[in-house]
Amino acid sequence: TEDDVVILAKIIQVEAGGISSFAERAAVAWCILNRVDYDGSSYSFPSTIAGCATEPGQFAYYSGTQYTEENYWIAADVLERWNLEQNGYTDVGRTLPSEYLFFSGDGSHDHFRTDIGYGNGSYDWSLGSPYEEDN
Repeated sequence: TEDDVVILAKIIQVEAGGISSFAERAAVAWCILNRVDYDGSSYSFPSTIAGCATEPGQFAYYSGTQYTEENYWIAADVLERWNLEQNGYTDVGRTLPSEYLFFSGDGSHDHFRTDIGYGNGSYDWSLGSPYEEDN
């Protein structure tokens, strides 16, 4: 929905607004969507985008956040790709595999992980970027 796009755009703005790579900014949205889709037993996440995105202590969501048009576009693009995936399409242009549920940032890059432990390596960007010009 439009509300989902705006929520994701606001989180991308706060969590990755200073990162130039479209793929890394898109991965923030994919991380949230991975939680929506998560069906394992190790963690418990809300089953909606708004629920996952606004869960206390998880993502930097602030209702008053201003976001750029570019981050809005990234959020809308990721949601379009995710919806295709939900409808059975493969190779939709994910920038983050579905098992990556957590991340932390250092101001220049976000580092995505499969579990909550901070010492457990981070995603190697082997999926590449579906974006022609990945700044």
